[in-house]
Amino acid sequence: IITALGLEHLPDDKKVVLIDRIVALVEQRVALCLMQKLDEDAYKKFESISEDERVAFLAEHFPGLEATIEEEVAGIKTELMNEIESDELLKAVVQ
Repeated sequence: IITALGLEHLPDDKKVVLIDRIVALVEQRVALCLMQKLDEDAYKKFESISEDERVAFLAEHFPGLEATIEEEVAGIKTELMNEIESDELLKAVVQ
């Protein structure tokens, strides 16, 4: 994504900040998407299990999880590219 956004010239510390923000955004969006698809009982079970168990739970309940993640990454990439074009993101990252 850094290369696609034309930000490979940024200092490494700025890239790390940007990557952390992108990862957090992807995680939030995927979690929201998935949680909206769970019924109340499944949601309660998800909330009650450990982080390690959650991976298996998600794989079991969302066979299309990888595609959902890819869709969210593509959407975020498009949004970021639009922001780069308007210079908003670049200003936020460079500061």
